Amino acid sequence: MSLIPAKPLLKITSLDAGYNGTRVLTNVNLTVWPGDFIGIIGPNGGGKTTLLKVITGLLKPASGTVEYGDRVAGRQRIGYMPQTHHFDRNFPILVKDVVMAGALNSRGLFGRVKKSDAARAAELMNLTGISGLQHRPIGELSGGQAQRVFLSRALMSDPVLLILDEPANFVDAGFEAELYEILKELNKRLAIIMVTHDLGIITPYVKTIACVNGDLHYHPSSEITQDLLASYRCPIELITHGTVPHRVLQNHTKS
Repeated sequence: MSLIPAKPLLKITSLDAGYNGTRVLTNVNLTVWPGDFIGIIGPNGGGKTTLLKVITGLLKPASGTVEYGDRVAGRQRIGYMPQTHHFDRNFPILVKDVVMAGALNSRGLFGRVKKSDAARAAELMNLTGISGLQHRPIGELSGGQAQRVFLSRALMSDPVLLILDEPANFVDAGFEAELYEILKELNKRLAIIMVTHDLGIITPYVKTIACVNGDLHYHPSSEITQDLLASYRCPIELITHGTVPHRVLQNHTKS
């Protein structure tokens, strides 16, 4: 009996993107497969968030193509957790309603909340440790608590591809380790793309690395050295903890 080969969830080809005529990304190519866990690294302003915006449909490419596989259902089964430090703390909405809104993202503005949504929201809030906060206004939460809420919301649509933009920002140290363990478990059934600066921390969890600095260099392994970063023109600090010495790569410009 022959096995049916897996099909890509997402394929980006010769992508250029930017804002108001200014290119931020040039000739980006990336294929995302089921089961991938890709860590996106790169300097500030290098285009990491721009790439995520293109994938999620928030930004139209200047040129090139973004093809979505059948399982992604035209972006409907992509879960997206943006950087959340910009959310309006004065907006009067409860935690449980923020989480439930994630179900509507896949159904459009006029979609209806289903009875099963409440059960799924409860399950996800339990997974992320915010069950006791569900009746609290979102504006009363700490940064780490808010990250848990927005992770739950991103999972509400039962995505096959989860995209996270700096998910460890503003979280407490205890939840940071817990977060990566949650993502490792989730990766058994969905693909993950995660933008991060915590290269030394995330390498045990991600499977591959992509360095984004105007273009994209894909490294098909989580094992990465400072010399390799230099060859990718990726000015990222590779820091390790404990007795292992570390080096810092100086800033450099593109050739």
